[in-house]
Amino acid sequence: MSDAREWRLLYGSRRTLFIGGVGVGDYYQASDGVFRVRLWPEDRLQGGRERLVLTEEAARIMLLGMLERATRDAGE
Repeated sequence: MSDAREWRLLYGSRRTLFIGGVGVGDYYQASDGVFRVRLWPEDRLQGGRERLVLTEEAARIMLLGMLERATRDAGE
């Protein structure tokens, strides 16, 4: 991932990951102590890969890992 990564806070509490100025996914606290992590399909803001994790740090790591796997899979 050589493009610049930037995290922005959207819709109040959703941490959104931008790569090269384009949003690729987000995470937010869905309920007490549970974070929903979403990697969006290309050209969409819904659907795609989703996971639930128990900490904000795990959510950030999960989203970056999901992006890395999707990028690797697209290159095959």
